[in-house]
Amino acid sequence: MTSVHLLWHVHNDDEKLIGVYATNADAVAAEERLRQKPGFVDTPEGFEIHFLGREASGELRMFGTARTVIRARSFCGRMTC
Repeated sequence: MTSVHLLWHVHNDDEKLIGVYATNADAVAAEERLRQKPGFVDTPEGFEIHFLGREASGELRMFGTARTVIRARSFCGRMTC
């Protein structure tokens, strides 16, 4: 399975895709770096990491909340996933 970890920051209706990382550890490290930066320091609880993977068959597997699936579909609609 090929997989990525999506780091999001969500505050009210503002949803930002921060980055796409090869490992969960990379996504966590990015979150830790950003927590004290302007735009994030007031809402550190807004960070979310979601897993998106592709099985050998080509089928996408998304893990997380229903919002993860909606975001991932939107993301994959703009990118080659």
